[in-house]
Amino acid sequence: MSSTYVGVHNGVVPVNPLTPERRRQLTRDALVTAAADVFTHKGFHAASLDEIAEAAGFTRGAIYSNFGSKEELLFAVIDRSDEMGLVGIAEAMEAEPDGDPTSAAVAAATRWQKLFFVPPEILALGLELRLYALRNPEARNRLALLERQVSEKMASFIEENVAYLHLSTERARELADLGRAAVFGLEQMAAIDEERSDYYKGLVSLLFLLLSRVAAETSGDRDDRDDRETAT
Repeated sequence: MSSTYVGVHNGVVPVNPLTPERRRQLTRDALVTAAADVFTHKGFHAASLDEIAEAAGFTRGAIYSNFGSKEELLFAVIDRSDEMGLVGIAEAMEAEPDGDPTSAAVAAATRWQKLFFVPPEILALGLELRLYALRNPEARNRLALLERQVSEKMASFIEENVAYLHLSTERARELADLGRAAVFGLEQMAAIDEERSDYYKGLVSLLFLLLSRVAAETSGDRDDRDDRETAT
């Protein structure tokens, strides 16, 4: 048999072997983790592929076989960061047992503050990527595509996680884009003006409350339309 077995007390537990697909994914994950660390400490341009490969325990060829370029690896780092952030916010909202929109919004804002207000070095990395994209059409198109994908993910997140609050999701994409843009701006302001950092972070809670209110008002308008249509 191709499975590997590990003895446990009186029996054995079968462990599925590493398939080529699983091995490739583990390699990609290790490279992304190493790249995030090296990029953060040295910056995108100063970081070398050799440093990233060494930090991950692979050769430089492993990067090219999985990502093709340093730019592609940076995009993977940014994409994973956004994905992890959305998962964390979903967990925070689902932890609110009373289903109250205000409580859920505050919980999501608190989680967002912890996940997205990052050290200045990481924020600088994101800004470095944007500057690079503005000066390179190919990278700009790639970043624009990534931004759209992140917005779509966040819109899906809104649709999935506010439905149980009986709020409308008709404007999920608009709320996602407004929320991301506002938080990104607040994040930069907090990093620059360290004395008022807590103030800018606190504004995230207000932002989420305002967005939840918009969703609630949109939901109310929809219910009114449905009532009028039913009456006629």
